[in-house]
Amino acid sequence: MSALIVECDKEFDVRGTCYCGGVKYKITKAPSIRGYCHCSDCRMAHSAPLYQSAYVYDGGFEVIEGQEYDQENVKEVKVEGLYSNNRHFCRLCGTRLYNKLIIIEDGKEHIFYGTFPNNYLIAKTDLENNLPEEFKPTKSVFFKECALKNLDWKKLGLPIFNTMPERENNNINNEESN
Repeated sequence: MSALIVECDKEFDVRGTCYCGGVKYKITKAPSIRGYCHCSDCRMAHSAPLYQSAYVYDGGFEVIEGQEYDQENVKEVKVEGLYSNNRHFCRLCGTRLYNKLIIIEDGKEHIFYGTFPNNYLIAKTDLENNLPEEFKPTKSVFFKECALKNLDWKKLGLPIFNTMPERENNNINNEESN
């Protein structure tokens, strides 16, 4: 698999929910893709200057309650021809729940479910310290579209990519990012 995908067999029992509690899900495998995305599609979909997610490979994610309220936005988002990304939300309260990401590599479909750490049922007062290490961001992608370039992103110590990691010559950690 590509540099974007990291396989990990460690098992978890991380639970998440929407704002109203109508839809609940569980994560049983460590995320394969995790990081910050600065692309305009993600920023617009989240009404935020960036987007943090943890993508779990198919079989490690399950909606366990409220399936009837799990609404899929069927608009497929394609970023540089790499994948399609269908976004799911709660029909009752509107909370973004997860993304269904399909990456096609070597003619094979790889399905991932992208979840958002702020939806996890973990102590919100100290989410960063209570988040399992395997769920913390490991990269920052689509930095060329970053809305917050005035911040010192290098302080996070993460690889920063102008597009996706598998693109050649786009790691900007050794360049000036401001």
